[in-house]
Amino acid sequence: MSTHTFHSRLISTSAGVLAGLTLFATGAFVSWAGVVVVGLLMAVVEEDVRHQRIPNRITFFGFAAALVHATWAAGISGLLAAFAGAAAGLAVFGLPFAMRWLGAGDVKAVMALGAFFGLEAMPGLLWWITVIGGAFAFLTLLARGGFFEIAQRWAASVLLTHTHLSPRYLVPTAGSTAASGIPFGVAIALGVAAYQNWGMTWIS
Repeated sequence: MSTHTFHSRLISTSAGVLAGLTLFATGAFVSWAGVVVVGLLMAVVEEDVRHQRIPNRITFFGFAAALVHATWAAGISGLLAAFAGAAAGLAVFGLPFAMRWLGAGDVKAVMALGAFFGLEAMPGLLWWITVIGGAFAFLTLLARGGFFEIAQRWAASVLLTHTHLSPRYLVPTAGSTAASGIPFGVAIALGVAAYQNWGMTWIS
């Protein structure tokens, strides 16, 4: 096993286990659904770390399992709640995907989790995923030496937006640090763990 493969599996296993432990410790999905969610998170992180993409077979399976679980648990109302949670994930992360900040697999993974957790949980879940993802991206850019490049590109995007009075965004150039992206699946798994531990207690 190569060093890169070992590190990627260590990251994916750690993130998945952390999310899984918090799911079971807080009493969420203490059934087969919990096992599916943990497996989904581990697969998402591993694929994203190793291959920089999340295959449809993983997200589609997760989404289908969420719909089955919701219908089994609460009938039609549960199914509608699952679709509402998935729609919330798409609505929030659809724009970052359109701006090329996230990959399609990241959005589909969040939609699958939204179907499992339902609409009510999505504000807190999406908050934690976004915060952890932003911090992860910032630290990764600092470590790779790409922070100033992205700051200059964003400043230029803001200037163009102001000049043309319409949204403009300069995409990263090929080969740049920002173009390589980050394994956002890690942020998704850690966001689930954070939400299960702390929720949104600061607004209650």
